[in-house]
Amino acid sequence: MTKKQKNFLLITILLVSLIQMPGQATSPAINKIHTDVFPTLPLSLIQTTFSITSLCAALGAFIPATLIRRGLVSKRGIVATGMFMFGLAAILISLMNTQYWQFVLVAVLVGFAAAMFISPMISVMVDNFHGEEGRRAAGLQSAANGIGGVALSVLGGHLVNFRWYGGYLLLLAGIPIGILVLLSFPKGKLPRIRRSEESASSVTRTRLHSDVYYYTFFAMMAMFMFIVCVSNISVHLSRSGVDNYTVYAGYATALMMGGTFVAGLLFKKLNSRLGDTMMSLSFIMVFIGYMLISTFDTSIPAIFVGVFLAGSCLGIMTPQCIHSVSKVVDESNSATATALLTAVAPGLGAFLSPVIMTNLTTALGGDSTVYRFRFAAIVGICLAVIVGLLNLYRSKRRSTKAGGAEI
Repeated sequence: MTKKQKNFLLITILLVSLIQMPGQATSPAINKIHTDVFPTLPLSLIQTTFSITSLCAALGAFIPATLIRRGLVSKRGIVATGMFMFGLAAILISLMNTQYWQFVLVAVLVGFAAAMFISPMISVMVDNFHGEEGRRAAGLQSAANGIGGVALSVLGGHLVNFRWYGGYLLLLAGIPIGILVLLSFPKGKLPRIRRSEESASSVTRTRLHSDVYYYTFFAMMAMFMFIVCVSNISVHLSRSGVDNYTVYAGYATALMMGGTFVAGLLFKKLNSRLGDTMMSLSFIMVFIGYMLISTFDTSIPAIFVGVFLAGSCLGIMTPQCIHSVSKVVDESNSATATALLTAVAPGLGAFLSPVIMTNLTTALGGDSTVYRFRFAAIVGICLAVIVGLLNLYRSKRRSTKAGGAEI
């Protein structure tokens, strides 16, 4: 691949990343849907319906990975399909938006669309950018994800005042981006294999290094903590008496993605100095951010600083995990590894977050968003300590093995 082709590929990957998190465009509507559109439904159900998108992204993640591994489709074709499905979802919600089942249908479609493109896109990036070039690509991809989330959040917050489903309309951008994918992504497929051949060669083709599962788990927990804010910020602002809270909720989620964007830009420099210590830093940012939101619950400036810091957790954790996993995979299993890391992990984290955190904190401290954010902050600092101790143990273990090998 020539340098010009690589640049075109990277630009397209960054454009795809701009709409990688559709929930940022739609989440400012959570409280409005709860109070105005479907007032008979509990808040936890509305939050869970939004998270169905993440669950479907997780459940569907291995569909493209399996098709790619068997040589039935190219990564290029799968990514383009996901982009076009985004456009279809936007069209459907503009035509069908009065019944709850229609809301669920579009949430499911968006989730499976994300399953189609996120992991194969990251897999293409891992396959074509290596070493220092790969570190730069991972940071830029995370930054693009962040700046895209900012744009989706701000526009979605304003469009909610026009129509409750206004945020979904932004997914129409998937159609032109899908065309660019067809023009820029590599066309090749893996060699096609039959089921019998796949079974015979599964050990050599699909076995994943244990590090993949390690980083996948903490990527899931980072998204779990991130979604606490996404699911609750519009409710928090409404209960704090903020006028025009849907717009402010859009700004808040935009600032969360702003934190992701800034952290992504700084990733290359920080990673070279901190390595896996950045994983602890990710959860420390969650702790500080959520403590600010819960302590100064009526102060818009403090809330905005808090969401910015909490949002940086993804900009720190995601590229760190992708970069670390890229060292232990090859082209034959990178699609499966990235499916776990960039679809299953965040999908499950985003789905489980409102299910667990909303119900648990309601049972323990009542229906208070202040208590919920404070509880999440404590969980965040506990995770920072746990991952820090685990990384210390893993580092000593690697040093011991290296010393034994020298002897």
